[in-house]
Amino acid sequence: MSSTVETAIDTRPFHVDIPDEALEDLRRRIAATDWPERATVFPGEQYQAPRSWAEHANANPIYFNEVDRGGYLAAWEQPQLCAEEIRAAFRSLR
Repeated sequence: MSSTVETAIDTRPFHVDIPDEALEDLRRRIAATDWPERATVFPGEQYQAPRSWAEHANANPIYFNEVDRGGYLAAWEQPQLCAEEIRAAFRSLR
């Protein structure tokens, strides 16, 4: 079997039994968590979110920056800049 259709036939469904109480507890804990969020806007992105949108869309915005290079695949195009942005964003949490 080498075609995609034939391979898809081999897929078997599975079931995970998680008690409702455990799922509700997990949902409650996730909702109560104040996740820090960051945004870096690259000039070549398909959508360049304005600061006001990023602050409204994120519950705990800790960092926003607009950089002068990079695009849709910024981590691949500008890996050093992307790493610097991640470090800068979370520096205040150390």
